[in-house]
Amino acid sequence: MNAIYDRRDTLNLDPEALKLVEVYRHDFVQAGANLPDADKQKMRDINQQISTLETAFTAKLLAGAKAGALVVDDKSKLAGLSDGDIAAAAEAAQDRGLTGNG
Repeated sequence: MNAIYDRRDTLNLDPEALKLVEVYRHDFVQAGANLPDADKQKMRDINQQISTLETAFTAKLLAGAKAGALVVDDKSKLAGLSDGDIAAAAEAAQDRGLTGNG
């Protein structure tokens, strides 16, 4: 990528292509392309940790959302919701093993 970037002024690129070369080079540099090998390994390790933590966070967030679901057992408290919304909520409740008197 650097070879193309370094020669960009001699390649007779139109403005759009020139911008594209500059954006791609910027993205590569931001991703660590110019780092020494030891630092590239550190970056890979950090990215792996981030990925693991993001996955764990998402799983915990989903579990928390499921565990903290609001249970409504009085249909009058659902006033303002459409029949479709109520049906979807009832189906979700049934999927969680909850039953209602509809």
